[in-house]
Amino acid sequence: MKNFIKNKIAIVLFAILPFASFAQLGPVSESLISGTYAKGSSIVVPFTVGNLCFKPDNVFELYLSPTGFTTPGDEILIGRYKATYANFINGLIPSAVSFSPVAGQVYKLKVKATSPSAPPTPAEWICPTTFSIAANSGPSALVSVPSQNVILTDTIFGLCQSSSSSTINFTISKSILNTTANSLICYIKDEISLATTSGIDITTDGYGRGYASGGKYSFIVKSTGSNGSISTRGYVIANLKTATGITFNLLQGCAPETLTINIPITGQGIQNNDPSFQYQIDWGDGIIEIKSHCQVITALGNFNHSYNTTSCTDPDKKYTITVTTLQSLVSGANTNPNYCNSATSPATGTFQKKQNLLLQVTLA
Repeated sequence: MKNFIKNKIAIVLFAILPFASFAQLGPVSESLISGTYAKGSSIVVPFTVGNLCFKPDNVFELYLSPTGFTTPGDEILIGRYKATYANFINGLIPSAVSFSPVAGQVYKLKVKATSPSAPPTPAEWICPTTFSIAANSGPSALVSVPSQNVILTDTIFGLCQSSSSSTINFTISKSILNTTANSLICYIKDEISLATTSGIDITTDGYGRGYASGGKYSFIVKSTGSNGSISTRGYVIANLKTATGITFNLLQGCAPETLTINIPITGQGIQNNDPSFQYQIDWGDGIIEIKSHCQVITALGNFNHSYNTTSCTDPDKKYTITVTTLQSLVSGANTNPNYCNSATSPATGTFQKKQNLLLQVTLA
């Protein structure tokens, strides 16, 4: 089964109105949980992307430094997350013998985005919160949910395609594979309303609740081991609402050498889709482009493409243009670009001129 959801998107001829967005990675009110971590500890850093856009090949990276990133070459890559949007990033402190934390040393973390749509490239932010690392072993921060609520193992929980009124209910518990945590204390943040519930103890009892359609949450876990060292880890909880299909009318015309299409934003457009979504444009001549949600919003939905042969002068030439909405919470894991399945069939419209079929547009 194809791992994407196809939604009808209107294609209309439209003038390009350029729009630019500049921002940086930065902090949120929930900071890195400070304390004494250990070798092999997991560690999570919440952050915001602001209104910075990222290309589909973007990777969020997490780096560790004992000098606050003031010395060239002092950073260690400890985490990667391939996506065009994120609220936090997980990392893993090295456990190799070659990594020897020094007592009393304080460490910092840096978040880097490899492929922003606009300068600076790369974009980065150094988290100001410091922490220490012990030479012992860190505890596990793994949790578990019912199998039907696993979208991506140990990373994303919830449901891919809910209706407008579908609330999902499930319980988050300490994983049976987690044998090193003496306590698991958590908080959950609604990434839409920004409301936070803290002090959730799942050491012995699970945390159960409902998640409304269209909701997205960050579930942050702090694990404490018998030696006093800690680990932290973040999980995404999503009840992704299926994007509403958009109707379109039969359009007359032909495909010029340069064609501009518009992906609607407001009304029944993509404005309320999750910011992690991506949009695949197949121009029908072998060229396929993928745009992030932010890129589409920033461009006001307008994208153009140049064809080597125009159907305006060649009646036998036709192009099928397909625009596909990808519910891509994270890109590329398990060689699969998306994590939500759908058997929705594409709808088809055509550009026509008299009896000659000049341009065919498939809306997916």
